[in-house]
Amino acid sequence: MIPAPTVAIFNEDGSTALGVLRGVAALAISDVFNDMGSMTLAAPKDIEGMQHLLVNADRQVRVRLPGCPDQWFLGDSEDLTYISDDPASENVSLTFRSLAGVLDEAKVVPFGGVGATPAEWAFTTDTPGKIVKDLFDALQALGFLQGITLVGNAT
Repeated sequence: MIPAPTVAIFNEDGSTALGVLRGVAALAISDVFNDMGSMTLAAPKDIEGMQHLLVNADRQVRVRLPGCPDQWFLGDSEDLTYISDDPASENVSLTFRSLAGVLDEAKVVPFGGVGATPAEWAFTTDTPGKIVKDLFDALQALGFLQGITLVGNAT
């Protein structure tokens, strides 16, 4: 038997736990180049925890499966679809992007900037690990990637 995932819901920057989704009708996680790309889940509208997702606010979601590392996703409040006609227990389908995918969208501007866009850091002698750590730290300072730890060294 495949164990059920635990889906914990956090506020938009992941700093505050809001609740746990008490059941899902369907859950799919896609792979993109051996990394988590996105997640789609469907759950009844009236199930405990769904009230935290059916709001006009972005949410971070942590999915736990036994034997797997925690998987983090970011949900946009506009990415939901109602998929039945029963208002009380209607299934809602939600789509989330992986936080790894959000990091993939980070843009590194080279030393000296690009056109009128200045560079905030000069990565002329830093190692790739140091560059990732600097970007990770900057995102955490802005309130993103809360509750996530970057492991390894900066070499």
